[in-house]
Amino acid sequence: MADSCQVEVRRHAPRGVDGLLTPAGWALASRVGQTLHRPYDAVLTGTAARCIQTARAFGFPDYRINPAFDSPPAEALSALLPQIRRAAQERALTLLEAFLRVPPARDLLFEAGERLLGVVRHVAERLPAGGRALAVAHAGSIEPAILLAAGAYGGAHLNFLRECEGAAFAIERDEVVGVTPLSLPSGVVSHRASGPAT
Repeated sequence: MADSCQVEVRRHAPRGVDGLLTPAGWALASRVGQTLHRPYDAVLTGTAARCIQTARAFGFPDYRINPAFDSPPAEALSALLPQIRRAAQERALTLLEAFLRVPPARDLLFEAGERLLGVVRHVAERLPAGGRALAVAHAGSIEPAILLAAGAYGGAHLNFLRECEGAAFAIERDEVVGVTPLSLPSGVVSHRASGPAT
């Protein structure tokens, strides 16, 4: 895997009701940005302001916006939330596990995961041998992409990614050959519990 390319995809930092990063979100992304393993051959972000601002707070003034890093339609998932919350409560599941047990929600999430893996492979094709890229996206795409890259959901205990966490996908010859979860660095704490926000 020495010549494999790596595409690191991280969830955006905490945002407010206006969709923009909160002061705590800027601070968290700035702290995480100081721990990133630079340089990257490419830095990309979804179209949402919170993703773009996270890339900037990570310390990257130059980035490419790519709509393929956007999340599944929030309206579709929101409509399913009452059913998902009921399943979580009745079956003692985490909310993410409940998302994966309600077929319409599971289908939406895995479509988003497949789409993210497709764009990760597309980005890797354009990197030099052994190259690295960083992208800022949404938990609603990253989480199912991790599950798919690791062999899909097998029933293990799962929870949501916290803000600025993510995964590094290793790609060889257009195939995802490995996935490494990326947690917050030691001593860096997200200001709130994670949840189903995108």
